[in-house]
Amino acid sequence: MRIVFAVFVFLVIQVAPLFSQSASIDTLLKQASLKARNDDVPGASALLLEATKLAEKANNTQQLCEIQILAGKIGLISENDQAAKAAITLAEKYCTACRDTQNMANALLQKGVLHTKEQQFDSAVYDFKTSAGLFMLRKDTLPSINALAKVGNVLEERGQYAEAQQYYLQFYEFVKNKPESN
Repeated sequence: MRIVFAVFVFLVIQVAPLFSQSASIDTLLKQASLKARNDDVPGASALLLEATKLAEKANNTQQLCEIQILAGKIGLISENDQAAKAAITLAEKYCTACRDTQNMANALLQKGVLHTKEQQFDSAVYDFKTSAGLFMLRKDTLPSINALAKVGNVLEERGQYAEAQQYYLQFYEFVKNKPESN
């Protein structure tokens, strides 16, 4: 009985800090997201750096994935393409490691935006289509159709108007048939 109690106490002492650390990382992520929405890029970046340190210490790939997705978003919003590219690369690594298809789809969406800015249109179309496919696997139709609309935007920018129109029609049909849009 004493051995069982000792093992229980040991486990509680070892595991309890991980739960509080995970909660503090989530809090930092939420605060960083709020700062990003309020255009406080330096504040959001500082919080993400702190969250990254904690998540790396805890070896929490899921939270590292989420951190890098937000870092990529901040990089894109602030027009810091180099920071966005680095964050997206890490996000793909962490999202693959923890098998997070939702955030992988978000990373590919961000990557497609970067490729579009760099006029790497074939890569952008591939990224947006792959992102749409991952969103559809999760039956997450709104971001999926958004990604397909972005394919249309890229094709239009390339002068492929007939192909772009097909993607815009898919977007239109989705919006037209969505219950809350009627």
